[in-house]
Amino acid sequence: MVNIFIMTGLLIMGITDIKRKAVPLWMLIIFSIFSIIIKVICLIREKQTIGGIHLIYFFIFVGITMLISIYGKMLGLADMILIGLIAFLDGMRMALGVLLTSLFLVSVFAGILLLLKKAKTKDSIAFLPFVLFSYVGVILCG
Repeated sequence: MVNIFIMTGLLIMGITDIKRKAVPLWMLIIFSIFSIIIKVICLIREKQTIGGIHLIYFFIFVGITMLISIYGKMLGLADMILIGLIAFLDGMRMALGVLLTSLFLVSVFAGILLLLKKAKTKDSIAFLPFVLFSYVGVILCG
């Protein structure tokens, strides 16, 4: 259920990212609220709790990715918020796999566009579609 929710949200926001080169704040807020609700429902259903050390790791990961987004200016803040939500819903290992795979895919895509002279170095590329493909790939490949 969580995986389908994440893929649907990434698909909708990815299409928006391709069209507008930005994700509206209201989409992020709605996705975040539903993510928290789904996580709580899953924890209640499975009679589990979130360990304190996992929350500390989560906040460190989100903080580092947000700093990279703010100061690096390579990735948007919405991209890092979504990676943080993936970490919250599916765990740090999944989020790190998705982030690294997305970065690899977008760099290969950008390299191909540059070689074919379809893009310039200053052009921007929508990142969320690569996050979606990476998420699906990490789920399928483990």
